[in-house]
Amino acid sequence: MSATSFEGQRIAVIGGTSGIGAAIARGASAAGAEVIAAGSQDLDIGSEASIRGYFGTLGAIDHLVVTAAFVRPGPFLTGDVADARLSMEGKFWSQYLCARYARVGRSILLFSGAFSRRPVQGMAIVAAINGAVESLGRALAVELAPVRVNVISPGLIRGTGAYAGMPDAAREGMYASAAARLPAGLVGDADSVAGPALALLASPYATGTVLDIDGGGALA
Repeated sequence: MSATSFEGQRIAVIGGTSGIGAAIARGASAAGAEVIAAGSQDLDIGSEASIRGYFGTLGAIDHLVVTAAFVRPGPFLTGDVADARLSMEGKFWSQYLCARYARVGRSILLFSGAFSRRPVQGMAIVAAINGAVESLGRALAVELAPVRVNVISPGLIRGTGAYAGMPDAAREGMYASAAARLPAGLVGDADSVAGPALALLASPYATGTVLDIDGGGALA
């Protein structure tokens, strides 16, 4: 992609102050965009009023990217239902509301995750949310056309806050085990997702797509 691909365009990245969102924000800025990178200090993604107010003052944008999320997974039969509802607020409804209230002229990029295809124990609510985000993306690609809507489904990504609470040795062991299993032979990082994300934003022919960036995890 050329350095002028986003020249003159405004891109809002909700979750753009860390992890994958920050990598997308950096890449878009380097490609000439005016980037608005929003974090938790800018809006509460669990609050409809906060989301509506944020976009009400932001004005028109060319692209919307939503990477921000929070979830509280747990066992389906014994986990707290309140945590499951909170997870829906923090990953599904947050993206739904951002897409609803943003004034977008070109494209929207949402984020699901690999558990929609390869669920594991204790992650039923996350798997369900990811699947719902993917269905939402496809539906909005039809309903909001000509605004394009796509979804990225990342696999295990090194360096995000999702695993920050794990002991270092356990986290590195998890990465090593995953790398040995994955056809790609490694665990991705934020930049490995940012490149494809920017390509989806730039392509006028990409809409209704769910793109797996998972090192071949769906095959392993």
